[in-house]
Amino acid sequence: MPRILLLLSCILFLSQSSFVDDIEYLTEINNNVVIGIFTQPSDPDYVDYPSSQYSYLAASYVKFVEMAGARVVPIPYEADNTILEKYFLGINGIIIPGGASDLDTPTGPSKFAKAVAYMVNRALQVNEAGEVFPVFGICMGFQTLHYIISGYKTPFLYRVYGENGISHSLENGDRNFALYKDFDDDTYQAIQTNQYLYYSHNWGVSPDLYKKYPSLDAFFKITGTNQDNKGQTFVASMQGKQHPVFGVQYHPEKNIFEWKVSAPHSYLAVKVSANHIDAFVNYARMNSHQFNAEQLNKAVIYNFKTVQEKNASFVQVYFFKNGELSL
Repeated sequence: MPRILLLLSCILFLSQSSFVDDIEYLTEINNNVVIGIFTQPSDPDYVDYPSSQYSYLAASYVKFVEMAGARVVPIPYEADNTILEKYFLGINGIIIPGGASDLDTPTGPSKFAKAVAYMVNRALQVNEAGEVFPVFGICMGFQTLHYIISGYKTPFLYRVYGENGISHSLENGDRNFALYKDFDDDTYQAIQTNQYLYYSHNWGVSPDLYKKYPSLDAFFKITGTNQDNKGQTFVASMQGKQHPVFGVQYHPEKNIFEWKVSAPHSYLAVKVSANHIDAFVNYARMNSHQFNAEQLNKAVIYNFKTVQEKNASFVQVYFFKNGELSL
């Protein structure tokens, strides 16, 4: 297909129709998708893997991406921008996972936040230049996107109650949210009437933050909310108004792959989660970033083994020695 027709198809896809509608007409499409998932400093509970020496990545995020037909490369949060740029040029999308890493420190953004910001800003640059390069933040990753787009404004989170290990239905959902829009009607109805969205967070983003920091309102559209057990409303999901940047406060990956928590594992709960990652990876198919064979063989997650860490809330975890991940 001539490039001009491909570009036209991409524009139509972004502006008025679903990916599923357009996919039959796209022949020049990337079916060798590689998603970069950020590592983060190891947790204090992981005594055999101190944060001074190790980073980690929950295996459920890796499986989540792989079930949508993509491969995973872990992105080292401790890398400098030169190394991060090499990763960026080889991957087709970025996931910022959940966790408990510091974002704001007494001296400003943490190293983790700065690394994520570099990659997010690169994604925005190429999207503005006409590429389609998606970013997906989950739980802490969702919060990180708000921190970055606000210009590192603080405070940007508030304490929520009763949200550490609970499922909700969706409130004030937007049917056109990119990660919801390909749901069939029954599935979309199900997330509004059943508790299929699993949360594990002690901090939330208030819709009022969008009024306090106008850059958030200019960039993001709120696509769903929920309330904690004190009746405080927090943002459940959002997306970029002009960019394929998506975020959810809940954990879609846990419905399918985590069994040490009380996430819902019913057929429809799993289907809801699968639709999230399918939609995200389909966006990633729209760019042609690519590692060379040597880089991919070195960086791909297959080189690393999982650990069943007894103190983790995850079934399996990847641990990486600082400096071990590089290109």
